Amino acid sequence: MNFVILIFSFKLTGPEIQSLRYKKSILKTYFFCIPLLVYFYYRHNEYCEPYVYSVFCLLEYVIVLSNMCYHMTAYLDLAEVTVVLPKRGPQHDLSKATMQIT
Repeated sequence: MNFVILIFSFKLTGPEIQSLRYKKSILKTYFFCIPLLVYFYYRHNEYCEPYVYSVFCLLEYVIVLSNMCYHMTAYLDLAEVTVVLPKRGPQHDLSKATMQIT
């Protein structure tokens, strides 16, 4: 119960809202292209019409590019996140390390 409340208790920041808008439009493009992709692939295999495979390829590129754009929105999701790495501790001698196999 606490987990559900925790999920819905935060507010989205400006970049996160923009990211959500981008994701919605990219997802609409993606789902619009899939039926067209299947349709043109079918027409190419059944009727072998000229330039139908070219349209299929263009739609395939649109799907790949939309997938890339969707994943690039992580930049907006993590715009206000700071990652802090600790200093390196003392060096360990890995030559004396042993592995136990069970």
